[in-house]
Amino acid sequence: MDFNPNLAFGYRKRIELEPDLLKAVKKIKKAYHIVWGFPMRWYGYPALMKGFIDRRFLPRITYETTKEKAIPKKLLKG
Repeated sequence: MDFNPNLAFGYRKRIELEPDLLKAVKKIKKAYHIVWGFPMRWYGYPALMKGFIDRRFLPRITYETTKEKAIPKKLLKG
């Protein structure tokens, strides 16, 4: 996949998603299960995977916050 894993502005400003990330969103939304496979390095997952999760699992894509409830509304199946 070709994308910038760095959140240049943190969560203050949203960055446009690259085409590979948009394809990944469509596949994730269709999936009933997601299996992550990665090598363990110092008891954590690789930086590229951290960047993928940071860029993909965002409000209005995988969940929505509401003022009525403390727990966000889930937008994914399963």
